[in-house]
Amino acid sequence: MNKIHRVIDANINRASEGLRVLEEIFRLFYNNKNFVNILKNLRHKIREAISDTTYIQSRDISSDSGKD
Repeated sequence: MNKIHRVIDANINRASEGLRVLEEIFRLFYNNKNFVNILKNLRHKIREAISDTTYIQSRDISSDSGKD
């Protein structure tokens, strides 16, 4: 298992989560459908660009020191 792949996988998730938070802010607070769509498309493009299952397969939740 490659530790770099674990780091990349974790940060892909963080980037996606951060974009999702921004989507909600622009949807619920600013009511800006155009920017919501831009953020949503960016989030999906990130996921598609890094769709290599190597990253998902590198997850090792059972021995993750930060799980608790």
